[in-house]
Amino acid sequence: MAKNKKRNALLLLGTAAAISATTYYYLTKAKSGEQIEEKDVVIKNTRGCDMPCKIVRPVTLKKVPLVVFCPGFNDDKTSEGRFLMIARNLAAKGVASVMMDHAGCGESSEDFTSYRLSNNIADIDTAFQYMLVEYNIDMDHLALVGYSMGGRDAVLFSRLRKEFHALVLLAPSLGRAYDGAAEELFGGVNSYKKLEESAKQNGYILFEDGPGNRIKVSEGFFEDMKEYDSLRALKDFTGHILYIQGAEDEVVPAEYSGKALQYLNKKAKLQYAYLDHVNHSFNVSEENSSQYERTVRLVADYLLAEL
Repeated sequence: MAKNKKRNALLLLGTAAAISATTYYYLTKAKSGEQIEEKDVVIKNTRGCDMPCKIVRPVTLKKVPLVVFCPGFNDDKTSEGRFLMIARNLAAKGVASVMMDHAGCGESSEDFTSYRLSNNIADIDTAFQYMLVEYNIDMDHLALVGYSMGGRDAVLFSRLRKEFHALVLLAPSLGRAYDGAAEELFGGVNSYKKLEESAKQNGYILFEDGPGNRIKVSEGFFEDMKEYDSLRALKDFTGHILYIQGAEDEVVPAEYSGKALQYLNKKAKLQYAYLDHVNHSFNVSEENSSQYERTVRLVADYLLAEL
């Protein structure tokens, strides 16, 4: 217990972000007339490495609500555009957003062996701290959005940063160790345990995350999966939650949402959305984008109501 407390304290105290170098920047106007800024920046993370981030915000000196987006396993900061569409809708209504590339993901120059829950949580805090330094953020109106493994990250982060009062969980992988659909990602419980043992012996495993995409998953990843219990963190959260589950999700099947919601705090205010004909990617890559756009509107409308 004392070890965990010490680690949590280090995560919170060690996240002062270096001022970033802007790599991309443009202004546009929303239909509402709000001027919107989109900016790609690079921030030094707690490991001393460059962390690419994207900021989407209304151009104003007034205090603005903030949404921090948490991408999934081996996912880029925009989550294949999911987050970016939501953030643009929010910015048009006066809400700022930030999203980041974790180690080995998207434009990150780090090796994927540094991808683990403890580092992800530190990355989220680094991006959050940067926004507090650079912009006029309304601390009374903060929300987290997490997709898949990023849902696990978001819930764990909410336990460290009690200021966040709203959570949006998109097909979240919640649990501890291989609970919460991690076994689906790694081919089942037995396969997960074999891979974990192999990582212990060799320091990492080579994992095929899609055709021709082999990544090094470290022993530390498996250690953190075992140590960090997102269901316990979910039980501690007493704010507002939007939990979205796709009926055709093949990675995080609906049965897992039922298990996770058993841990919900009685004080939490839950809105549960079960979407027909929606898979784990929320049909982001399919020609018919109606379900994807439906999800974007659902998330954006929920956050605008809660922030």
